[in-house]
Amino acid sequence: MILEEIANLIVTGATGFRLPSSTGSAIPVWLGQIGVDSPATAVGLYETGGIGPVRAYKGIDHERPNIQVLVRSTSWVTARNTADRIWRLLEGTYSTSLAKSPGSTSTTRYLSITPLQSPFDSGVDREGRHLVSANFNVWKELS
Repeated sequence: MILEEIANLIVTGATGFRLPSSTGSAIPVWLGQIGVDSPATAVGLYETGGIGPVRAYKGIDHERPNIQVLVRSTSWVTARNTADRIWRLLEGTYSTSLAKSPGSTSTTRYLSITPLQSPFDSGVDREGRHLVSANFNVWKELS
C-alpha cells in the first residue's frame, strides 16, 4: 500500500509523471520494479528496510518503513533532474493524508517523508542507461 500511496502523490503532485496503467508521454512510475525496457526514462519505487515501529499502550501506533526512488534515463542530467524533482516533492510531505489509489476517498495519514540523503549516482543498467536514486524514511499510520 505504501508504494501505491507514494506513487499517487508523485503523479498528482508533480507534472510529467504517470502510473504505468495510464498512457501518454509522461514518465511512468513503477511499483517494486523499474518496469519494461521502454521508455528509456522511468521511475521505480521500492520498499526497503526501515526502523522499528512506534508503540503506544495499545500496540503499534505508527510504522517507519524506508522507500527508495530509482530513476533511469539515457541522459545522466535527465535522471538526476527527475530524481531531484521527486526528492523535493517527497521531502516536503508532513502531516498529510495520501489517497490509497487515484480518485480514492480512503486515505492514510503520513506524519513525514524524510530524505536520508540527496539523490546520488547509482551507476548504469545493462543497457547503459544512467541510474540515480534516493532513500527516504517514512512515518505513517498503520494502513
